[in-house]
Amino acid sequence: MSGVRGFVPAAVAAAVGVLTGYYTFQPAFQHLEAEKRAGVQAITKPPPQPQSSTASNNNDNRPTDSSDNQTERK
Repeated sequence: MSGVRGFVPAAVAAAVGVLTGYYTFQPAFQHLEAEKRAGVQAITKPPPQPQSSTASNNNDNRPTDSSDNQTERK
């Protein structure tokens, strides 16, 4: 009979510990799940295609000259 009397407080303590852990770490679990879903979507989703805008890419067709950005050293 004393074994049953000792079992009840231990079971209650274990249940309270599990619930406390769940309550405490729930935001972290949700954050990890969101990151996991975002990572899966990033892998399965094709990369966005570049938009053809002539205003933002007006210097793309100009040949590059390495001497434009270098200063003369003496």
